[in-house]
Amino acid sequence: MTDLIDLPFRAERAVSPLDGSELWVVLDPGLVVHREASDFLRALHGASRSPHTIRAYAGRVASFLGWCAGQGVDWSSVSLASLARFKHFIEVTPGRGGRLRSGATVNATLTAVCEFLRFCARTGLIDMAVAEQLSEPRWLRFTPPGLDAGESGQFRTVRARALKARAQTPFPEALTGEQAEAVLACCRRPRDQFLVVLLRDTDAFSRGHPLRLKSNFAFEQLRG
Repeated sequence: MTDLIDLPFRAERAVSPLDGSELWVVLDPGLVVHREASDFLRALHGASRSPHTIRAYAGRVASFLGWCAGQGVDWSSVSLASLARFKHFIEVTPGRGGRLRSGATVNATLTAVCEFLRFCARTGLIDMAVAEQLSEPRWLRFTPPGLDAGESGQFRTVRARALKARAQTPFPEALTGEQAEAVLACCRRPRDQFLVVLLRDTDAFSRGHPLRLKSNFAFEQLRG
Protein backbone atom coordinates (compact mmCIF):
# COMPACT_ATOMS: atom_id res chain seq x y z
CA MET A 1 0.00 0.00 0.00
CA THR A 2 1.08 3.61 -0.64
CA ASP A 3 -0.44 7.01 0.04
CA LEU A 4 -0.12 8.05 -3.60
CA ILE A 5 -1.49 6.24 -6.61
CA ASP A 6 0.34 4.75 -9.62
CA LEU A 7 3.78 4.72 -8.03
CA PRO A 8 6.11 1.73 -8.56
CA PHE A 9 7.20 1.26 -4.94
CA ARG A 10 4.85 -0.28 -2.42
CA ALA A 11 4.70 -1.00 1.29
CA GLU A 12 3.75 -4.51 2.35
CA ARG A 13 3.42 -6.38 5.61
CA ALA A 14 5.83 -9.30 5.89
CA VAL A 15 5.45 -12.29 8.22
CA SER A 16 8.54 -14.07 9.53
CA PRO A 17 8.50 -17.83 8.76
CA LEU A 18 10.47 -18.42 11.97
CA ASP A 19 8.36 -16.86 14.70
CA GLY A 20 5.36 -15.40 12.88
CA SER A 21 6.27 -11.82 13.80
CA GLU A 22 5.09 -9.09 11.44
CA LEU A 23 7.21 -6.32 9.96
CA TRP A 24 6.54 -3.72 7.29
CA VAL A 25 8.84 -3.63 4.26
CA VAL A 26 9.08 -1.55 1.10
CA LEU A 27 9.25 -3.35 -2.25
CA ASP A 28 10.69 -1.95 -5.46
CA PRO A 29 9.01 -2.41 -8.89
CA GLY A 30 10.62 -5.87 -9.15
CA LEU A 31 9.09 -6.85 -5.79
CA VAL A 32 12.56 -6.86 -4.24
CA VAL A 33 12.86 -5.56 -0.70
CA HIS A 34 14.27 -2.04 -0.60
CA ARG A 35 16.99 -2.52 1.98
CA GLU A 36 17.38 1.03 3.29
CA ALA A 37 13.66 1.72 3.64
CA SER A 38 13.01 -1.66 5.25
CA ASP A 39 15.90 -1.17 7.69
CA PHE A 40 14.35 2.18 8.63
CA LEU A 41 11.00 0.54 9.35
CA ARG A 42 12.73 -2.16 11.38
CA ALA A 43 14.46 0.56 13.39
CA LEU A 44 11.08 2.16 14.10
CA HIS A 45 9.85 -1.20 15.33
CA GLY A 46 12.92 -1.53 17.55
CA ALA A 47 12.24 1.94 18.97
CA SER A 48 8.75 0.76 20.00
CA ARG A 49 6.93 3.10 17.64
CA SER A 50 3.26 2.25 17.33
CA PRO A 51 2.16 -0.18 14.58
CA HIS A 52 -0.04 2.57 13.12
CA THR A 53 2.94 4.92 12.84
CA ILE A 54 5.14 2.28 11.22
CA ARG A 55 2.40 1.41 8.71
CA ALA A 56 1.88 5.08 7.83
CA TYR A 57 5.62 5.72 7.50
CA ALA A 58 5.99 2.67 5.26
CA GLY A 59 3.43 4.00 2.78
CA ARG A 60 4.83 7.52 2.85
CA VAL A 61 8.44 6.42 2.29
CA ALA A 62 7.30 4.11 -0.52
CA SER A 63 5.51 7.07 -2.10
CA PHE A 64 8.67 9.16 -1.90
CA LEU A 65 10.82 6.43 -3.44
CA GLY A 66 8.27 5.89 -6.17
CA TRP A 67 8.16 9.59 -6.99
CA CYS A 68 11.98 9.69 -7.15
CA ALA A 69 12.04 6.72 -9.51
CA GLY A 70 9.39 8.28 -11.74
CA GLN A 71 11.22 11.63 -11.87
CA GLY A 72 14.69 10.18 -12.37
CA VAL A 73 15.84 11.55 -9.00
CA ASP A 74 18.42 9.65 -6.96
CA TRP A 75 16.73 9.48 -3.54
CA SER A 76 20.06 8.95 -1.77
CA SER A 77 21.35 12.35 -2.92
CA VAL A 78 18.05 14.20 -3.25
CA SER A 79 18.36 17.97 -3.20
CA LEU A 80 16.18 20.42 -1.32
CA ALA A 81 14.82 21.64 -4.65
CA SER A 82 13.73 18.11 -5.55
CA LEU A 83 12.11 17.70 -2.14
CA ALA A 84 10.20 20.91 -2.80
CA ARG A 85 8.96 19.39 -6.06
CA PHE A 86 7.88 16.26 -4.17
CA LYS A 87 6.04 18.44 -1.65
CA HIS A 88 4.21 20.19 -4.51
CA PHE A 89 3.37 16.82 -6.05
CA ILE A 90 1.67 15.49 -2.93
CA GLU A 91 -0.13 18.81 -2.47
CA VAL A 92 -1.73 18.77 -5.93
CA THR A 93 -2.24 15.01 -6.37
CA PRO A 94 -5.68 13.84 -5.14
CA GLY A 95 -5.75 11.00 -2.64
CA ARG A 96 -7.77 7.80 -2.88
CA GLY A 97 -10.99 9.64 -2.12
CA GLY A 98 -10.35 12.14 -4.90
CA ARG A 99 -9.69 14.98 -2.45
CA LEU A 100 -6.53 17.04 -2.10
CA ARG A 101 -4.48 16.47 1.02
CA SER A 102 -4.60 18.92 3.90
CA GLY A 103 -1.51 20.80 4.99
CA ALA A 104 -1.30 18.56 8.06
CA THR A 105 -1.26 15.44 5.89
CA VAL A 106 1.42 16.90 3.61
CA ASN A 107 3.53 17.74 6.66
CA ALA A 108 3.07 14.21 8.01
CA THR A 109 4.42 12.83 4.73
CA LEU A 110 7.39 15.20 4.81
CA THR A 111 8.10 14.21 8.42
CA ALA A 112 8.28 10.53 7.46
CA VAL A 113 10.59 11.27 4.52
CA CYS A 114 12.86 13.49 6.63
CA GLU A 115 13.12 10.85 9.36
CA PHE A 116 13.97 8.24 6.73
CA LEU A 117 16.73 10.38 5.21
CA ARG A 118 18.14 11.26 8.64
CA PHE A 119 18.20 7.57 9.59
CA CYS A 120 20.09 6.75 6.41
CA ALA A 121 22.57 9.56 7.09
CA ARG A 122 23.14 8.49 10.72
CA THR A 123 23.79 4.91 9.68
CA GLY A 124 26.18 5.89 6.89
CA LEU A 125 23.91 4.84 4.04
CA ILE A 126 23.84 8.30 2.47
CA ASP A 127 25.90 11.46 2.77
CA MET A 128 25.26 13.51 5.92
CA ALA A 129 24.85 16.63 3.77
CA VAL A 130 21.55 15.26 2.48
CA ALA A 131 20.13 15.23 6.01
CA GLU A 132 21.66 18.56 7.01
CA GLN A 133 19.76 20.43 4.28
CA LEU A 134 16.42 19.30 5.73
CA SER A 135 16.52 21.93 8.47
CA GLU A 136 17.73 25.48 8.77
CA PRO A 137 18.49 27.85 11.65
CA ARG A 138 15.60 29.97 12.92
CA TRP A 139 15.82 32.75 15.49
CA LEU A 140 13.07 32.72 18.11
CA ARG A 141 11.63 36.18 18.60
CA PHE A 142 9.50 34.89 21.46
CA THR A 143 10.80 32.06 23.62
CA PRO A 144 8.61 29.40 25.23
CA PRO A 145 7.99 29.77 28.98
CA GLY A 146 10.89 28.43 31.00
CA LEU A 147 13.45 28.55 28.17
CA ASP A 148 16.69 30.30 29.10
CA ALA A 149 17.70 32.32 26.05
CA GLY A 150 21.25 32.75 27.35
CA GLU A 151 23.17 35.89 28.23
CA SER A 152 23.61 36.87 24.60
CA GLY A 153 20.51 35.13 23.26
CA GLN A 154 22.53 32.23 21.88
CA PHE A 155 19.77 29.73 22.69
CA ARG A 156 17.19 31.62 20.64
CA THR A 157 18.53 29.97 17.49
CA VAL A 158 16.95 26.59 16.80
CA ARG A 159 16.81 24.20 13.87
CA ALA A 160 13.50 24.21 11.98
CA ARG A 161 12.35 22.13 9.04
CA ALA A 162 13.20 23.78 5.72
CA LEU A 163 10.04 22.57 3.97
CA LYS A 164 6.63 22.84 5.56
CA ALA A 165 3.10 23.07 4.22
CA ARG A 166 0.64 25.60 5.56
CA ALA A 167 -1.68 23.79 7.94
CA GLN A 168 -5.06 25.38 8.51
CA THR A 169 -6.42 25.46 12.03
CA PRO A 170 -9.98 24.11 11.99
CA PHE A 171 -12.60 26.51 13.25
CA PRO A 172 -13.99 25.32 16.60
CA GLU A 173 -17.43 23.82 16.47
CA ALA A 174 -20.23 25.64 18.25
CA LEU A 175 -22.56 23.99 20.71
CA THR A 176 -26.05 23.18 19.56
CA GLY A 177 -28.99 24.68 21.39
CA GLU A 178 -29.59 21.41 23.24
CA GLN A 179 -25.94 21.17 24.26
CA ALA A 180 -25.93 24.75 25.52
CA GLU A 181 -29.04 24.10 27.61
CA ALA A 182 -27.44 20.96 29.02
CA VAL A 183 -24.39 22.97 30.09
CA LEU A 184 -26.61 25.63 31.63
CA ALA A 185 -28.54 22.98 33.56
CA CYS A 186 -25.28 21.81 35.14
CA CYS A 187 -24.50 25.27 36.56
CA ARG A 188 -25.15 25.62 40.27
CA ARG A 189 -23.77 29.09 40.96
CA PRO A 190 -25.07 32.43 39.64
CA ARG A 191 -21.61 33.25 38.32
CA ASP A 192 -21.49 30.09 36.17
CA GLN A 193 -25.04 30.64 34.94
CA PHE A 194 -24.22 34.21 33.95
CA LEU A 195 -21.14 33.23 31.96
CA VAL A 196 -22.88 30.38 30.14
CA VAL A 197 -25.80 32.61 29.17
CA LEU A 198 -23.32 35.27 28.04
CA LEU A 199 -21.43 32.80 25.88
CA ARG A 200 -24.65 31.40 24.44
CA ASP A 201 -26.40 34.64 23.59
CA THR A 202 -23.51 36.85 22.44
CA ASP A 203 -20.35 36.57 20.39
CA ALA A 204 -18.25 37.72 23.33
CA PHE A 205 -16.63 34.29 23.68
CA SER A 206 -15.03 34.51 20.23
CA ARG A 207 -13.33 37.73 21.33
CA GLY A 208 -12.29 36.36 24.71
CA HIS A 209 -14.17 39.06 26.64
CA PRO A 210 -15.57 36.86 29.43
CA LEU A 211 -12.04 36.20 30.60
CA ARG A 212 -11.54 39.93 31.17
CA LEU A 213 -14.91 40.81 32.72
CA LYS A 214 -14.94 42.78 35.94
CA SER A 215 -18.13 40.96 36.82
CA ASN A 216 -18.91 41.98 40.41
CA PHE A 217 -21.59 44.33 39.15
CA ALA A 218 -23.12 41.66 36.93
CA PHE A 219 -23.22 39.15 39.77
CA GLU A 220 -24.92 41.68 42.03
CA GLN A 221 -27.53 42.18 39.34
CA LEU A 222 -28.16 38.44 39.22
CA ARG A 223 -28.52 38.25 42.98
CA GLY A 224 -30.80 41.27 43.04
